[in-house]
Amino acid sequence: MFLSFHQTSLLRKYVNEESDFGHKYFATMTWSKQEQERMREAVKLKHPEWTEIQIIQDLQNWRERQTLSFLRMVSRKSKVHFSVLLSWEICDLATNPHAHAIVMAEKPIKRSLWNGEWRHGLQKWMETYNPTIRKTENGVVGYVMGWGNRHQFPPKHRAKSGTYVFCPKTKRSCKNGNCPHHNHFQEQLRHVVELSDEEEKQMEREWIARGSWDLVEWNDKNNIRNKQSESKTMTSQDRRPYPQKGLIGHPSVYTDDEGGR
Repeated sequence: MFLSFHQTSLLRKYVNEESDFGHKYFATMTWSKQEQERMREAVKLKHPEWTEIQIIQDLQNWRERQTLSFLRMVSRKSKVHFSVLLSWEICDLATNPHAHAIVMAEKPIKRSLWNGEWRHGLQKWMETYNPTIRKTENGVVGYVMGWGNRHQFPPKHRAKSGTYVFCPKTKRSCKNGNCPHHNHFQEQLRHVVELSDEEEKQMEREWIARGSWDLVEWNDKNNIRNKQSESKTMTSQDRRPYPQKGLIGHPSVYTDDEGGR
């Protein structure tokens, strides 16, 4: 299910202001043509009676497990706790299956480790999080998790959207199943999901009072400002009904190595 435009805006604000896990990245994981063909043949061999729709769904689930397994391995090898906002493309006859992630980490993650652990495709990006990296009214958070632009329907990359916490199990408490970061970012997410209609209206009033939908992003360290936004001042003619609010996946903590086939 999808977040509304206002929920996505609030989520973007919380990501920008997150300081406990202050090392933030944006990443894309892809699957090569060879890997796609290998996976498809494996599914067809195991289930020769399946229809094309069943094969597509199983491949989608498999890619999701591969992604989570990859993130678990990165956490373990880097010995870093991190939270991830994660989404996959719409489950269909996708010619370019991929996943997007916004990562918030307690310590820096080496790009070489990230790239080296992803073994399913040739194209992979991991770059420092910049809230305006995508030219949408809700920046990269809108691009990954919800609504980038007010009038875009449906969102482009949403087979599933979820939030995950990854634990390297290096501390005794973590090994005993009591990770201190188990609930990281969850209070903010609950507020996003439970955003009231009145809060949405107040957000809209503030935007109208400002006279522009341009983003003004918060980032003291990098002094990031949105110089790329192509948003226009909202007029009464521009105002259209917003999509209904939806729910993002329940957060999960991943600490073991189970996952891809």
